[in-house]
Amino acid sequence: MRYLFAEVSRGYLLEENEQMYTEKQRRFHTFMKTPRELEKLMVFGLFICLDTFLFVFTLLPVRACLAVLTCVYRLVTCCSQSVLEPSQKCDIIRATILVVGSVGLGYLDTSALYHVIRGQSVIKLYLIVFWPPLAKTHWTACTGWPVTGTRATSQLSSTLSSPTSMS
Repeated sequence: MRYLFAEVSRGYLLEENEQMYTEKQRRFHTFMKTPRELEKLMVFGLFICLDTFLFVFTLLPVRACLAVLTCVYRLVTCCSQSVLEPSQKCDIIRATILVVGSVGLGYLDTSALYHVIRGQSVIKLYLIVFWPPLAKTHWTACTGWPVTGTRATSQLSSTLSSPTSMS
């Protein structure tokens, strides 16, 4: 009978293990809140992507056209001012990249390209091996904050730098 009672009550009484019950309750609430928080993060990411998409395909062409018109106007009127401001130069460069990329991708058979890349195991291995140190370098270069304490990148760097790993 004692065995049956232990199995039904899981071997503990709530009054005796209040701290364990509180910890389990906290874990359960955290587990239940995680999907909701993840959904909020995903919706935020969706809005960021939508904002970028709308900027690139609506505002950027308008800004690039205005920059080109400003450049032509200043060249024709021989203004003593600089031909273009730095932000206008960036707009023209971005629009040029957008147009060249769109036209270039129009001539590619993307499904054939996908299957060629998918079949190459060397590229997969290259990405798996060299992506963490590359990401660490880019993060440090962009933010100025060093990435420390990452076991994967430090082990990988030491493995790749040792002379015995080349053989």
